[in-house]
Amino acid sequence: MAFYSEHRWASFQSGERTLGLKTPVLPVPPWRGESVPAGSTLLVLHEQDFGDALQFCRYLPMALDRFERVAYVCPAPLRRLFEHSLCARWPNLVLLEETPAGRSAWTHYCALMSLPMCLGTRLDTIPAPVPYLFADPRRTFDWPASASPRIGLVWVGGHTGTTAGARRSIAPEKLAAVLSCPGVQWISLQKAESDTKQLPPALAERIIDRMGEVSDFADTAALISTLDFVIAVDTSVAHLAAAMGKRVWLLNRFAGCRRWLCEHDDTCGILAFVSSQTARGDWDSVLENVRAELRAITRAPR
Repeated sequence: MAFYSEHRWASFQSGERTLGLKTPVLPVPPWRGESVPAGSTLLVLHEQDFGDALQFCRYLPMALDRFERVAYVCPAPLRRLFEHSLCARWPNLVLLEETPAGRSAWTHYCALMSLPMCLGTRLDTIPAPVPYLFADPRRTFDWPASASPRIGLVWVGGHTGTTAGARRSIAPEKLAAVLSCPGVQWISLQKAESDTKQLPPALAERIIDRMGEVSDFADTAALISTLDFVIAVDTSVAHLAAAMGKRVWLLNRFAGCRRWLCEHDDTCGILAFVSSQTARGDWDSVLENVRAELRAITRAPR
């Protein structure tokens, strides 16, 4: 699994083109998992998307077993969440706003998603210290009292302008059958920056939307912490909810991302329910599976 991820340097897809990622070059040696002298320090570079950082950040504290200090070049939307969840527990883990110029204080560097390979991860040793990300208890969301399960919903992933991004997203109007399920209090976890991500008015009335109060992933974590579980397409919110130990129902595209291990029943203990497309673009059967599961849980005692 770890070495499969290393293949990204040669096979990264952008639309229909295979580009390969550009290997970072810094004036300090890359770390590939070898032994390092006492007192060595590691600079970890952010790469790819927020969801990747949310899933692979669990390896940052593990790198402290090899290095005296570890720094991660952290995007601003993740900073408050990682400070509260990781840096407060491991003081020798620090977050940087940008890659430092020159040699600075770091003796080695590594791309974030190469840490599993460097630390010798295999399928049976994938770390699963769930939860490893936490909501700040000082940030709260209050809801009307209800005996119904409170379920977060995400229907569109990022990069909808790319082929892969579009394939993992559901057209908002297709959610009518799911949102009409009785006995559910729906909470939006969807950042609707464009019209293509917004629900039609008739459907928007069926879901509580407080995403306007969310400014970063720390706020999203606080919102997720108030929910019974989350239903999401393959996007960063699914990674965050799973990292918090929240039950996740994944709405998975055809030939979805291999990291979910959907051919394994336990999927590394992350997912409570997976409904995958059996044919490319067939979201109708996926949503019908979800609707059936919802009917079962809303009929059972909570």
